Amino acid sequence: MKQAHLSVGVTLACALWLTGCAGPQTTQGVAKGRGAPVAERGPGQTARPNDAGAAGKTTGKTRPPALGKAKGMTTTATGPWRVNMSPRAKVGERFRMKLTASMSQLFATRVDGQERKREIKRTIVVDAVGEVLEVNDKGQIIVSKYVIGNCVGSSQKGERELLSAGTVLRVRRTGPKPRMDADSGAISRQDQAILRLAFSTSNPQSTDQEMFGTSARVQVGEQWTIDTDKTAELLAKAGAIVHPADLSGSTTLASAKRCGKTMCLGLLTQFSATGVRMKAIPPQATVVDSGITGTSRRSLPVVGGRGPATSNDRFAMHLIVSVVKNDKDIEVEARVSTEEQGVWLPLP
Repeated sequence: MKQAHLSVGVTLACALWLTGCAGPQTTQGVAKGRGAPVAERGPGQTARPNDAGAAGKTTGKTRPPALGKAKGMTTTATGPWRVNMSPRAKVGERFRMKLTASMSQLFATRVDGQERKREIKRTIVVDAVGEVLEVNDKGQIIVSKYVIGNCVGSSQKGERELLSAGTVLRVRRTGPKPRMDADSGAISRQDQAILRLAFSTSNPQSTDQEMFGTSARVQVGEQWTIDTDKTAELLAKAGAIVHPADLSGSTTLASAKRCGKTMCLGLLTQFSATGVRMKAIPPQATVVDSGITGTSRRSLPVVGGRGPATSNDRFAMHLIVSVVKNDKDIEVEARVSTEEQGVWLPLP
């Protein structure tokens, strides 16, 4: 139903080599299908850690272990439930989306005791009615349009209206030139950077179900491991190189509650990785410290199109790189975090 994303990588070449580039670049993951609220994701091979930072163990089980109900997990109907994190979108489907998303990037460069910092912050608040125009063979949205009700963005330059009420925004995620176009005129590069917090032009890859879902039917409170190989592939495409053995995480069926004309399943996904290396880092550079953590809370209707979908996602990355250039010791630190809260309501 939506086209949102979670940022999973930053290019550090500009900061590392002090070339005076316009600014760091970001590479985004893309959500899939109706109401898929987080980056491309699904069933796993790494044993469920006790928390997002714990190391996992490899397992071949397809059925997640029943670990009992955790506090706050409720249900109004009996299971077991089939979890589908990536329901197929259909051409012609319409929905209303209300989304608030933000990204914060902090870069610090230290050369011979001298430190330079740069911080970038972007936020968007959107209220729009979307329509699915084209899907791929997995049912992922690749072309869509949105009639804007409200679209306000903010950055270091202040807050401003990005698209006025009534503007029609068209988003294409495939082909030689994935892009977004507004009938109100050309969109500046600065405004596009903010709009992509809500409307991704990235080409769809693995689905949430493939990365973070499970093929087994599960009861409320059950957990299963994420697919670390597929998750590592996603991170690699975004520029962050992680060995699957250094990645762990799980998804929990936290609740089953009535919503609209169906039931909605509440899902909690957590993952973390150590030993992260960015593609942009030169081979002679030394990674001093690195890590990625992600948390996603989402609610998805059991019967697509008959209930609202919600998301509450957080992602964070921390990376410190040391390199010697021209006989100078250079250390670069990068911190990137994103947050997203949204509701997608199906329309007739």
